[in-house]
Amino acid sequence: MLSTVAIIPARLASTRLENKPLADLCGRPLIVRVYENALKLKSVDKVFVAADSEEVARVARAAGADVVMTPSSLPSGSDRVYQASKIVAPNADLIINIQGDEPFLDTQAVDSLVEEARTGVYADIFTLYYRITPEEALDPQKVKVVVNRAGQAIYFSRSPVPHGSGEYLKHLGVYIWRKNSLEVFNFLSPSPLEQIEQLEQLRAIENGMKIKVSESGLDSPGVDTLEDLEEARRIFTERYGS
Repeated sequence: MLSTVAIIPARLASTRLENKPLADLCGRPLIVRVYENALKLKSVDKVFVAADSEEVARVARAAGADVVMTPSSLPSGSDRVYQASKIVAPNADLIINIQGDEPFLDTQAVDSLVEEARTGVYADIFTLYYRITPEEALDPQKVKVVVNRAGQAIYFSRSPVPHGSGEYLKHLGVYIWRKNSLEVFNFLSPSPLEQIEQLEQLRAIENGMKIKVSESGLDSPGVDTLEDLEEARRIFTERYGS
C-alpha cells in the first residue's frame, strides 16, 4: 500500500480576509476546523499543518496538530506543501494538499480518490469537482474546471467555462499528488496562465501534467471573503449544530 499523508498549507496573510486561518468559525479558528475535518480521512497515515507564522502554528498546536514551519514567501499552497513534505514526510508516496480554507471537504470522496491513485490509475494529480448552476458559475471565487472524456482536466478558470454550458463543474480545494509529480511542480516557475487566473493548478496543465478529476456529491465551500465566512458559519450550524 502506498503511504499517504495530508498537509494543510496555512498562510496568515490574505488580500480578501485578514488573518484568514485565525477567523472564527463557530467557536474555533478556521484552520482548526479544516484540520479536524481532515482527521476523518481513513486513507492517510498522518495529517500536518504547514504554517508560515507563529500565530497560526500556535492555534494549530493547541488543537493537537503536528505543525511544520514554512517560509511566507512561497508562491502557492502546493509549493508550501512540497517544502513541508520534505521535512515531515520525505518517504510518502502520496501527498494530499488540503487547502487551509476548505472546512467542509468531502473526506469520503477524498478517500475514494486515494484508493484510485493506489490501484494503478495514472495521473500526476487527483482532485474533485462539484456540479453547479450557470448562475453560481458567475462567481469568480468558484473556480470552474473543464474535463475531457478520460476524466482529465483541460482547463481551470474563474470565468464560466465552457461558454454556454447548462451546467458547470466547480473545482474543490484538494489535490492528491504523487511524490515525484510534486517535486517536478516545485521546480517549475509560475506559468503565464497561472499568473493571469491566479490558479496554481494551471502551472501543472501548462507543463503537460495530467490531472484526474472525479465528482464529489458534497459541495465544499471555501472561505475567501467575509461573506464566505458568514456563509460557512451558516453551513456549519446547519450541518453540525451551534
